[in-house]
Amino acid sequence: MTAALSVADLRFSYADRGPWALAMESLALAPAEQVLLRGASGSGKVSLLLLIAGLLEADGGRLEGRVVVGGQEVMALRGAQRDRWRGRHMGMVFQTFQLLPE
Repeated sequence: MTAALSVADLRFSYADRGPWALAMESLALAPAEQVLLRGASGSGKVSLLLLIAGLLEADGGRLEGRVVVGGQEVMALRGAQRDRWRGRHMGMVFQTFQLLPE
């Protein structure tokens, strides 16, 4: 069975020479499998989720490794192509989404 999510040798840094904000050797989730993502503030939880969704790029930093969602390598997609893929295959609920002014 193909993994719904596969992460391999993923490393991300916000600055070209800065420390890794995220370093993950591997992660694989089967379809319908659930996982709790837990860690201290600054440990890379949000960075990982943004990389999985294709919302974070290396802009001035460093990005290595692979993120594959449903058989699609996320980092291989660019611009509008990535946006279309995300719209068709990804659902997200943001912690602060501010839909109403209250």
